[in-house]
Amino acid sequence: MGKKENYLDVLVRDIRHVCDIAALNPYQLTLAKYYKYGGKCSEWTIRKAGGLRNVIDAYFRDEKPEDTELVLDLKEIRKNYNRLLTEQADMERLLRRVQEAVREMPKIKGPVYSPGSKKKTERILTVVFSDHHIGSDICYNETKISYGPVEEARALACLTENIINYKTEYRDETILNVLFLGDIIENNLHGRTSADLLHLQACRAIYLYPQVLRHLAANFKLINVYFAVGNHGRDVSIHPHRATALKYNALETTIYYAIRQAMSEYKNIKFYQPMTPWVEFDLFGKKGYATHGDTHLNPGNPNKQINIASIEGQINRINASLKDDEEYKVFVAGHIHQAVVTPLPNGAYLILNGALTPPNSYAQSLNIMEAPQIQVMWESVPDYPVGDFRMINVSGSEKDKSLDKIIKPFNGL
Repeated sequence: MGKKENYLDVLVRDIRHVCDIAALNPYQLTLAKYYKYGGKCSEWTIRKAGGLRNVIDAYFRDEKPEDTELVLDLKEIRKNYNRLLTEQADMERLLRRVQEAVREMPKIKGPVYSPGSKKKTERILTVVFSDHHIGSDICYNETKISYGPVEEARALACLTENIINYKTEYRDETILNVLFLGDIIENNLHGRTSADLLHLQACRAIYLYPQVLRHLAANFKLINVYFAVGNHGRDVSIHPHRATALKYNALETTIYYAIRQAMSEYKNIKFYQPMTPWVEFDLFGKKGYATHGDTHLNPGNPNKQINIASIEGQINRINASLKDDEEYKVFVAGHIHQAVVTPLPNGAYLILNGALTPPNSYAQSLNIMEAPQIQVMWESVPDYPVGDFRMINVSGSEKDKSLDKIIKPFNGL
């Protein structure tokens, strides 16, 4: 009987096999690529061997590229990133570090809307951007749904087109609120999936949203953009589980800041990026409260049951902490991927947003096989914080090639 093979020999041989399949130099191999191209050794085995990079350094040194500058740069970036994560204690320090990284980011430039007449603002249009899950890359062979860079760009283009075309006859008297309420990227929270690499998800978001805002800026005299983070936007190395403290210390905070930097040349766009898990916005003197919905203002699961008494109780506790004339009249959340607009017995409005992406493998594991891709938008006028509303359904936009002229899909680094 032959001698049992050492686990380290098995790992080295498997690395070689994966590199041959993927046509990669071992020094190009990451843990994500190792599993993507069929790596069979467990993460525990790799850790026991000292880590993937150390194994490659020890057993594939002869294949190290002559130009190692890029490899060294990546190591330095990884080291600096890990140090950054441990050093960030507050928003001011976080943003200062991020600013150093994006200082040279090119600024988006384009036409700005010029009203035909100087009419007083009589209408506020508010649209909710949440649960877009950029980078999901849903695999057709696994789910019978195909959703990648092209499809997500067309969904955003369809959403943008609907916002621009809403009641254009009142455009000179209308301003736009955009509520970014988190889960902008997919992240990797439910184990390995077909989703893109985490930092490429962030790159895709930074590439796509300035395009959206550029079109909106050309069609509205003033845009107020509000940012709040979600559970999929968190950094799991900081918050392995749901973030209840320092929630803003998240990947989405970096994405939002990069979007602000890219759009800094636009004088008709104002950005609000607080440290709180919620944002406040104004609707002709009536206050709005918006949050992702995973930690604050938990609406439950409307797919199963809407507990109006529970939601109203949460809202009453929030408003009880405020003076009567400062209470919120409109409450907005995402997270549950089910669009709902309803007045509550206490006089407040509850608005829950849908998702821009179709069900992925995780959703299908919960027997959610199909769902409309909806984002909620509503109009406010004086004394009526919630008036006409529209549920923008972008389902089917993935087939419309003309949308590629509005938002260009991410095409890699």
